[in-house]
Amino acid sequence: MSAELQAVEQGKTILDRLLSAFPGYYGRFVCMHFARFLNEPIQSPAQQAAYETVLSFLDAVPALDIPKELEDYMTAYTSGIGTDQISDMLDAVKNHMKIQTLFLQNNAEMLESYLQFKKSAAYKKFFRLQTDGTSAHIQSHQRV
Repeated sequence: MSAELQAVEQGKTILDRLLSAFPGYYGRFVCMHFARFLNEPIQSPAQQAAYETVLSFLDAVPALDIPKELEDYMTAYTSGIGTDQISDMLDAVKNHMKIQTLFLQNNAEMLESYLQFKKSAAYKKFFRLQTDGTSAHIQSHQRV
């Protein structure tokens, strides 16, 4: 490999390198699930060795027995997904987690009040709870 090509390859993120090594839906599938750990370039010999171990492992994994119809579907719906889209998805998940955390923090008092209300006699009177030992069934209070 030429020095120029090697420099370009070394600058790629692990995510980019895996997508190049495993084109198609399988590579995108692996990358979509593990992208948050792969979005950096390899920076040390230990990381390079780990990357080569991952490549060897993925090469040795038996082919998945996926029905042709499902494979065609997965290929069609993941064909436009690259590192930018995977990064966008990861960013969206992080943002949603932040929003959820903020909601819980900002509404902790109200949520605690609601949980206490669910334990109250008034709540239990309105919703008769019956347990069969495995799950709870809620019956709405009805007029007779």
